[in-house]
Amino acid sequence: IESQLDDEVRAYAEMLVNEKIAAGIPAAEARRTTLADLGGIEQAKQSVRDHRSGAGLELLLQDVRYALRQLRRNRAFTLTVVITLGLGIGATTTIFSAVYALLLRPLPYPDADRLVYISPLNPTYHMPAMLSEDFVAAQTATKSFEQYAGYYIFTQNLTGAANPLRVIRAGVTANLLPALGVVPQLGRLFSRDDDRQGGPPVMILSDHIWHTQFHSDPAVIGKSATINGKPQTIIGVLPRNFSFPDLTLEPDVYLPADLDSNTKLAVDRPSYSIRTIARLHSGIGVQQAQAELQTFFTARDHTGPPEFANYLAGRKIMVEPLQRHIAGDSRKPLLILLACVAAVLLIACANVANLQLARAVSRRHEIALRGALGASRLRLLLQFLVESLVLSSLAAALGLAITLTITTLVRHTGTLDTSQPSSRMTQLLQLPFGKLSAVIAINSWVLAFVIGLALLTTVFFGLAPAISGTRIDLRTALQSAAMRVTQAREQRLLRHSLLIIEVALAVVLLASAGLLVRSFVNVMRYDSGFDPSDTLTGTTLLSSPRYTSVAANHQLNPEQQPMRRFVDDLLTKLHTLPGVQAAALASALPLSGVDGTTFTIGQEPTPPPGSGKWKVAADISVTPDYFRVVRTPILQGRAFTSDDNATSLPVAIVNRAF
Repeated sequence: IESQLDDEVRAYAEMLVNEKIAAGIPAAEARRTTLADLGGIEQAKQSVRDHRSGAGLELLLQDVRYALRQLRRNRAFTLTVVITLGLGIGATTTIFSAVYALLLRPLPYPDADRLVYISPLNPTYHMPAMLSEDFVAAQTATKSFEQYAGYYIFTQNLTGAANPLRVIRAGVTANLLPALGVVPQLGRLFSRDDDRQGGPPVMILSDHIWHTQFHSDPAVIGKSATINGKPQTIIGVLPRNFSFPDLTLEPDVYLPADLDSNTKLAVDRPSYSIRTIARLHSGIGVQQAQAELQTFFTARDHTGPPEFANYLAGRKIMVEPLQRHIAGDSRKPLLILLACVAAVLLIACANVANLQLARAVSRRHEIALRGALGASRLRLLLQFLVESLVLSSLAAALGLAITLTITTLVRHTGTLDTSQPSSRMTQLLQLPFGKLSAVIAINSWVLAFVIGLALLTTVFFGLAPAISGTRIDLRTALQSAAMRVTQAREQRLLRHSLLIIEVALAVVLLASAGLLVRSFVNVMRYDSGFDPSDTLTGTTLLSSPRYTSVAANHQLNPEQQPMRRFVDDLLTKLHTLPGVQAAALASALPLSGVDGTTFTIGQEPTPPPGSGKWKVAADISVTPDYFRVVRTPILQGRAFTSDDNATSLPVAIVNRAF
């Protein structure tokens, strides 16, 4: 094509020369005036190229090839820029992938925008759940919801599978899984007949338990497994990709909620704490549903017994989109983290822009020469931007590789077998993302984000150097012949401005990092009152019918009770293990959540129910060596001994605050 173009232009020029000679103009003058009219052979050819179809793409490819040659010629500069930008783009993209998975990605349920989470708020208590009597009453009395479903969580023992196992058991209403659009991969979901008092003992398995404990047996439907000593018939297996709508847990087995239909609050009847998820009717808004629930519960609160006065007083009902509830407290830290890594990326852009400015100064002679040969300033500007785009593209590829590596590692930690102990690195990787580790991945939105970052960084670090580099005086630049190059005042001002921005952002990030480090050091130095070093913990749940409580077997000698015998045997075996200095059992670990008990001191009268004057203290039960194991000193008095038992004088040890 180029050869034909050259032949055509030269033939056209020759024809014009012959016409001038035929008109009586001397041959030399005819050739000179013809070339002057054409502007030169090469200029004429370029004019044809500019009007040819696809000329813009051709010029772009030329600029890309030229940029690659330039960057290959300056390998140190290229590596510095690509690594600097790549780290910034990789960090920003990694955090964005987590932000997308948690805050932007639609929940994996049909019409997820109509799913809401309902919880009561109290001036004294912040309850994530409501009492089962309140739940049942609202389930039948409210009209804003297509489905009004709930669940509660217990940790129980599963036997009858591959190995005895502690599992998370969810008690769910029959309409919860249908409200989430769940279709089982095997069997069926619960029916209304299953979810009633006295209903059949049935359960549904998660895919994880089906895979690890039942070896993906396709004939598992109809088989029996035991939950806390009670046989349950397996009627279904949930799909592999199902994620329970709670960021903190993923149930292993599902049983019917089996709630009492009695909606009257009473102190002599056990209640469940029900977490409520509802699906709004089409066209019903969150505020409208909240107003209806608030009206219902306000009227109901006046009918409650006095023992529940503290719980019912000033109670507010909060209805919020399920997406916002799941994000919870993670929203603000993630957005702050995204802003921080964006600031790191801006610092990288400022660094690269300074490098580009310095490089533009060293290329002034080249730019002047190209301008003298006819290149317009716009053409030179585009060449600079193409070079910047090539650098950004290489950096984006490196950043994408970094993101892919980190997200793959994080996703792997989120799908580990939870029945196996996890390493310290696994725990650290799971800490910021929790269950969402399994869904953090590179998808089309993350790819679009990377492409957008590449274009934005091209503008941020490429535009200013391009404008500054092409704003030169051709005569001065050519006369200098690149012997001695100095920066113009405008370029120095631009470099200094970029340097100020870079330092300012770095100071902000450094101050933030310093505050985080100080907070971490303070946490590590916090005097918790116990020493966790060289201390191992384990948990077990004695819920089988063979283990009965002291209260239920008061007629037996405490030494004969199965639970007490288990405790004594376990402590004896723990003490015989090599390397064990001391062992103890407790109803709760330090810093873990425990229930409270009411108390009075001395001859204080017992406050009447609902008076708000009850004193409550958190309490745990421990074996005699507990304080020795956790290395908590006894400030006054004595520790427990083996003589402190069920038949001796009741004793207690209190903390200094008490």
